[in-house]
Amino acid sequence: MISARPATPADARLFFDWRNDKLVAAQSFSSDPIEFDQHKNWFESKLADPDSHLYVFQSDDRDAGQVRFDQDNDSALISYSLDAGFRGKGLATPLLQCAIDTFCRENPVVRTLIAKVKKDNTASNRVFEKLEFDLLPAQGTDNTFELTIHK
Repeated sequence: MISARPATPADARLFFDWRNDKLVAAQSFSSDPIEFDQHKNWFESKLADPDSHLYVFQSDDRDAGQVRFDQDNDSALISYSLDAGFRGKGLATPLLQCAIDTFCRENPVVRTLIAKVKKDNTASNRVFEKLEFDLLPAQGTDNTFELTIHK
């Protein structure tokens, strides 16, 4: 069973460890390792930002991953990662669907969700396709997916 909760300041180390995971960093648009103090400042600023929404997802009461939505008026950019112990188990799609449902319920003004994914990140590209995001025309080294929320 997948459940969601808002991230708290106590999750700074958890998000740090996920961010510095080698596979997560390799698929990130900013792949350089970061120090904890730098991450903690970023994390605290995200938690304080009313347009940033961070969630921790759990599977069977274990932390399985995170999803972040950075809202800009009626649209939001999605970023996510899975804990190494939960990869390859088919959890990314239901985790993101739960995240989208939770976020849209809490933020009804949002009409468009956007995901930017590296072209060679086949797993994430498949996830957004399964979630019925539309692939927009390619630009540079990433794919951009968009989902219009119908309410």
